[in-house]
Amino acid sequence: RLIQFLDAEGPEARQPILVVGIIPAVKHSLGNPRPYPHVYVPLGQHYESAMTLQLRVSGGDGERAMLGTIARVVRDVDERVPVLSVATWRDHLDAGLDVLLYRAGASVFSAFGGIALLLAVLGVYGVKSYVVSRRTREFGIRIAIGAHPRALLWQVLREGGRITAVGIGIGLLLALGAGQFLHGIMYGVNSIEPVVLVTAPLILLAASLLASYIPALRATRVDPTVALRSE
Repeated sequence: RLIQFLDAEGPEARQPILVVGIIPAVKHSLGNPRPYPHVYVPLGQHYESAMTLQLRVSGGDGERAMLGTIARVVRDVDERVPVLSVATWRDHLDAGLDVLLYRAGASVFSAFGGIALLLAVLGVYGVKSYVVSRRTREFGIRIAIGAHPRALLWQVLREGGRITAVGIGIGLLLALGAGQFLHGIMYGVNSIEPVVLVTAPLILLAASLLASYIPALRATRVDPTVALRSE
């Protein structure tokens, strides 16, 4: 099959092209919001004095061990062709400014995320600890009329767990929305990161339960008469 671009500039660009294969749309830049279709033509039709060749190596030695072999093969074909640089794809990306900027931004956002998680843990712990400690008189009254301290302790943990679960659910929904947004504008970013979506809620849940458990345990061990005189 042949393809022809009638709106292309120049008679050479409008020449019919033989289609030898079809590939999916690709992203040629990290900043592309979505893949774009491309047409690849033989190098001889659009010669450039400076060009970059991308080779896929399969079998044999590792990719780094093949760098010298690739340069030697090019010189064997035509020793007049200058080989300025031979590098792996990973090294090529690492040397690019786009990757450097994305990695710097990712590091900054990761640091902000860690600080936000730490502040959230401290906030949850402080609020829950204060709320439970304010119920010391209530616990004293309940223990005085026959309530078992362990039952009170489990009640406090259940209440704290329910409130935290609601907050975690809302946070997960917002995180999924943010992940979908970043997936649409950044290359290689998954919309769902299981490690993050599991680790952060577990840390917050543990902080909430610990903040409820410690003051509740302390309050249930206080003598009822002392608890009744605490306020």
